[in-house]
Amino acid sequence: MCMSVMDRTEIDALERSLAAAVPVGLSFAVDRIGAKEDFAYERDAALMESAGVSRQQEFIAGRRLARQAIARDVPLLVDVDGLPQWPEGWVASISHSRGLCCAVAGASAQFACVGVDLEKTNRLSSAAARRVVHPLEIDFAGEDQLRASLLFCLKEAFYKAQFPRWRTAANFQDLALDLDLACGRAVVAQLAEPFPSGLQQAADRLQFRFGFCGDYVVSLCWLAA
Repeated sequence: MCMSVMDRTEIDALERSLAAAVPVGLSFAVDRIGAKEDFAYERDAALMESAGVSRQQEFIAGRRLARQAIARDVPLLVDVDGLPQWPEGWVASISHSRGLCCAVAGASAQFACVGVDLEKTNRLSSAAARRVVHPLEIDFAGEDQLRASLLFCLKEAFYKAQFPRWRTAANFQDLALDLDLACGRAVVAQLAEPFPSGLQQAADRLQFRFGFCGDYVVSLCWLAA
């Protein structure tokens, strides 16, 4: 894939952020989404037959990086909710934003669940920020677009981590976080009733990490097995 200096700079920054955030045992892969990349498997092409070109390219890059993180070149089918079915013994997550893509993966014997999210920090509107920020987070976020974007990214990583295991649909204000900007970490401050008791009991063991890379932010959420 032909890559400009700017492309390489963004990828290097994202790699550094993830390398600083991932725990031991979690692998990751990063790349730019290609303008024209072929499907690895006919099954992949069939899944995305009706999607637009840009969505197809996001899908292809995400699956490619997930296979790279898992270190297995295998078809990735989908379940009834459209989620990737990872090979037995693995948990993984994919994210993409405005041309960049990343994937993380780990052994299910070590990680009960994992989620990754990648977002631009300059795109969240004031109206969207109000839907994201919990009342307990107002003092932290205020009218700061970057901080609201960080909260959005962290919560997306949490929802990606929990859904394959607990299948709970919720909104952004069902979760409140306490953040440490200096350390790039967060902890659960409050988890609302829509989440099941098993997740409620595990809330204080959920791990959150984040890092800024240019005008992107990347976040991880995981729960040790």
